[in-house]
Amino acid sequence: MKKIFSLITLAVSMMACDIIPEGDRIKPVQPVDSQKRILLTEFTGMKCVNCPRAAELAHSLLETYPENIVVVAMHPASNSFTQPFDDIYDLRCPEADEYYKYFGGAPTTSFPKGVFNWKKYNNLYLQNDGNWEALMTAELNAMPEVLAAIETSVIPQKAEGVADVKVTITAQTDVMNAALVLMITEDGIIAPQAFSEGEQHDYEHNHVLRTVLNGTWGENIAPIQAGDTWEKELTCGFDENWDMQNCNIVAVLIDIDTHEVINCVETPVVGDQPTCVEFTLRDLEGNILKEGDTLRVAKPYEAGKVTSLQIDGRVECAEPIYVTVAVKEPAEFAKQTFCTGMLCVPASETYQLNNGSWYGHYDADAPGEYVIDYTFHDEKGDHSTKLTLVYECLAQ
Repeated sequence: MKKIFSLITLAVSMMACDIIPEGDRIKPVQPVDSQKRILLTEFTGMKCVNCPRAAELAHSLLETYPENIVVVAMHPASNSFTQPFDDIYDLRCPEADEYYKYFGGAPTTSFPKGVFNWKKYNNLYLQNDGNWEALMTAELNAMPEVLAAIETSVIPQKAEGVADVKVTITAQTDVMNAALVLMITEDGIIAPQAFSEGEQHDYEHNHVLRTVLNGTWGENIAPIQAGDTWEKELTCGFDENWDMQNCNIVAVLIDIDTHEVINCVETPVVGDQPTCVEFTLRDLEGNILKEGDTLRVAKPYEAGKVTSLQIDGRVECAEPIYVTVAVKEPAEFAKQTFCTGMLCVPASETYQLNNGSWYGHYDADAPGEYVIDYTFHDEKGDHSTKLTLVYECLAQ
C-alpha cells in the first residue's frame, strides 16, 4: 500500500532539514591548479526536501573544480530521511550507515550534511551545505603538496556485470601508514525525491554509493617511498539492478589512524569510449565487403575424397572484433577450422579477430551446396556486418 506524503509530513521534513538562504549559496571561484582531489561525502535522502538543493550545490562545485573534487552521495539507513518510497529503488547500503555513524550521524540529525576529506572542522565532521564552498577552498589550500597521485583504470569484461580494476598510486613524498578504499557509485538513478511542494517521481539521483569493494576502511598498503608506485588489480562484480554504463569506481587513499583522505579519484566503469568499434572487411583483392554480400567458392568433388574449401579475407580494426559463424542446415563438414593470423582454432560459434588476415577452412566429403552466415561485430553488437558464404562441391 502506498504511503501518503501528507502536508504534515512535509512540514516536519522542512523543519528537520537544514535551510540555507538562496543568496548564501555557492559563489563562483577560480579552480585550483593541483593534483589533489577533495572527497565530498554527501549525506542525503529521498525524503529530505532540502537535499536536492545540496545536490545542486555539489554539482556546482564539480563544475567549478572539475579536476579537484569527487562526490559520493550516501543514504544511511539509520536516518529516517533515507527511507525509500514504496516499490522504488532502495538507495541505502550498509557501508553508508557505517560511515554516517562514525562521522557522528544520528537518527535525528538534520539533512543535508557533508564531510570534506573525512576531517573535522570546528570539532565536527558533518557540515551544513552552506559551508561547503568555504571548506572546499580551505581543503585545497591547506595541503598544496600532493603526497600521492592516485589513478585507476577500468576494463569491462565480456561477462555482463564484471569489470577489471587497476589502481596505481605514485608517491610524491613518502606515503606511510595508508589504506586504500575502493567504492562503486552510480549516476542517473531515476527515483522519487521529496520537495517542499510534493514528490517528484522522475528525480535523478547521482553519485550514489552502492558498495565498498574492500571493507569500510579499505586495506592497508605497504609504505611507498617518494617516486615509487604501488599497484592493485582486482575483478569486481556489479549487481544486476545497477547500470554499469552509469557506474564509477572511486578509489580513496586514507590515513590508517585518522581515516583522513590523502587523495582520491573517480573513474567511469564504461567511460566515454565509443560503444561501436569501427572495422573494414576486404577480400584478398582488396575489395571492401559490405553488409549482405554473398561470396562463392566452388571446387570439383571427387568420389571418396575430402574436398577442402577455404574463404580468405582481411579485417582492418583498431581493436579486436568478433565473428559469429552460423552453418546452415543441412550442411555438415568433416572438419572445420578458423584462422586469424597464424592462429588456427577448431570449430566454434564465435571467434575473436585482430587486425590482419583471416580464413575459414572446411572439409566437405559429399557433393552439394553449403551455406554459412558470417556476422562480424564489435563486442556489444552495436556495429555488425553480415556476409553469406556459399561453398559448392561440384559433382563431375
